[in-house]
Amino acid sequence: MTKSDILSFVNSRLRRHETDIDEELRLVLDDLADLLVLRGYDDTQGLTATSLYLDYPSDCLDVQGAIISVCVDAESDEGSPLPTLRGGWREYRRLCSGNVNALRSTPAAKLAFGGKIYLYPPPGGNYTTRIWYYRRHAEALEPIEFPAEWDRCIKFGVTAEVAAKYGLNNYQAWQVWNTRYLGQKQERALSLPHDPAIVETSL
Repeated sequence: MTKSDILSFVNSRLRRHETDIDEELRLVLDDLADLLVLRGYDDTQGLTATSLYLDYPSDCLDVQGAIISVCVDAESDEGSPLPTLRGGWREYRRLCSGNVNALRSTPAAKLAFGGKIYLYPPPGGNYTTRIWYYRRHAEALEPIEFPAEWDRCIKFGVTAEVAAKYGLNNYQAWQVWNTRYLGQKQERALSLPHDPAIVETSL
């Protein structure tokens, strides 16, 4: 699937002669990425004895469930995925309400909240980290990073966006293609596999 393929599809279905669909394609790719499709990996963030949290990777989605898994690794040990604090932010605040430095040890749980991944207990030394997460599509629109089975969904979505932009037929064309897009979007969402490779529990 390439941008030129999508452009040809849009022009043939709407009887247009468009040459630039970047804006419409970006809207569709951003919308579909929120379904938690594209995965990223970050091992660039280290922890020290003064750290409290890790930052979300720069291309991480800002949606619930965007952080798949986090491992904190000692020099001689590759750590297991950290479980999530079941009590959420309130529980984290309660646990860290005293002298934080007295709590420092090897992190045993995490809490992804507000663009940061808080660790409990806070680290008591130097660690490397590994983060698996769901991300946005790259800024460059080519290559399109979605798997081939998303082809129809993306084409339908971009066609709907172009129809909406130019008011083709007017409301009728948008309604037809938007309905098709939403149907394909739902179908693809239901077929998304659950990744069993990284399993974590709640603490």
